[in-house]
Amino acid sequence: MQLKKILISALLMALATPSFAIFCPGGFNQINIGDTLEQVKQQCGAPTTQKESESKDKLPQEWNYYLQMSPTDQATLKTTIAFNHGKVTNMSVNGIGVSSTAICNGNNVSVGDTDESVTRACGKPAFIQQGNINVPPPTKVMEFNYTSDAGTSTLIFENGVLTGTK
Repeated sequence: MQLKKILISALLMALATPSFAIFCPGGFNQINIGDTLEQVKQQCGAPTTQKESESKDKLPQEWNYYLQMSPTDQATLKTTIAFNHGKVTNMSVNGIGVSSTAICNGNNVSVGDTDESVTRACGKPAFIQQGNINVPPPTKVMEFNYTSDAGTSTLIFENGVLTGTK
């Protein structure tokens, strides 16, 4: 009976403890979220390929477009699209708030769309106003790609620390 209580207690403690261990791609060595680049290389070996980039936080912005009503009409409608973290949060056409519009050559733009989809629909804006907040330094992102018989696995590092897989 005592052994049963100990086993149940140990099981409950194990379930309550968060675990972030990951197996090395193509192997059985364990690595953990928060490990450094060097710790992962020691456990998993050198990656097949690696890619380094910088990721900048998408700050609040306001994009302004001046769109013609028709090819023969010289008048334009001012269209303003506000973004926060790369997503449309507010739009107005000639000062009137809208949640969706097809003013960009018939392409639909809606609240919640990404800045990339707005650029595809409307092109580059005539003017971009950046939010007035402190700009954090860019995050250095490193991707380690490991190729094995099981396929390719990618480990993601931010500022030299393992943050996840892809």
